[in-house]
Amino acid sequence: MAFFAHLHPGVAGVALIGLFILIERRAAEPVLPLHLFRLRVFSVTSVVGFIVGFAMFGAITYLPAFFQVVRGISPTISGVYLLPLMAGLLAVSITSGQVIARTGKYRFFPIAGSAVMTVGMFLLSLMGTGSSTLQDSVSMLVLGLGLGGVMQVLVIIVQNGVPHSELGVATSGATFFRSIGGSFGTAIFGAIFSNVLVGNLVSHLHGVSLPAGFSSADATPALLSRLPAAAHQGFVAGYAQSIQTVFLVAVPIAALAFLATWLIPQVELRQWPTAPAPAAPASESLDPQDAGQADG
Repeated sequence: MAFFAHLHPGVAGVALIGLFILIERRAAEPVLPLHLFRLRVFSVTSVVGFIVGFAMFGAITYLPAFFQVVRGISPTISGVYLLPLMAGLLAVSITSGQVIARTGKYRFFPIAGSAVMTVGMFLLSLMGTGSSTLQDSVSMLVLGLGLGGVMQVLVIIVQNGVPHSELGVATSGATFFRSIGGSFGTAIFGAIFSNVLVGNLVSHLHGVSLPAGFSSADATPALLSRLPAAAHQGFVAGYAQSIQTVFLVAVPIAALAFLATWLIPQVELRQWPTAPAPAAPASESLDPQDAGQADG
């Protein structure tokens, strides 16, 4: 492992992935059986899950920061502002599950959900210093509706498309790729945000200097309220524009998920066998009259 520590992180990552594949091919009980990728259902849903996680976690990370810095609200209330997103996600997740259970058709939901998710990301890119709370709520609601049609349905598709003996590893694999996508998205969007923030602050501050020791990473509503009016206004405008860039970059990434969902095949839903009811104890199966005769 010391060898990988001296390599470039990207090169080390590729080398470790190759090593992982080599070990998994030879393992008697692999963590992630590679033959699952031969199944179109698993491979396509893994790609879609990765892209959805990339766009979702990478972009949504900046919503609380937007509300705290641009709107000037506390961290606690910024979480409350995310309720429209969660409401849309929960509503469509429940509805899609009921519809799929009744009709057996699931392919429509990830296609429509990823399309709505793409529109939601674009609407988030329009949020700025001049947008209203209603506009922000509608934008997050649209994004939540789209996510609700993709996230949980992908798990159902994977569970329906693999053998029953590999149900657990396939389900965890789908969650794994979504989490990995979120890790990549958070890192990449963080780099994009940091790079554009400096230029946007210089543009909006128009030569107004920030106090010595002030750092954008430590910006809080209380700290920003103590800035001079010109510096506060310029900083908020530059910060909002930088977050808009993050959401805008997420739009084509979400569109890739929409294109990938068209490759998901429609497979008839399986009816998993249920465990038989336990047999009644012998003492309970006897008729009371028979039990009396047995005692006699």
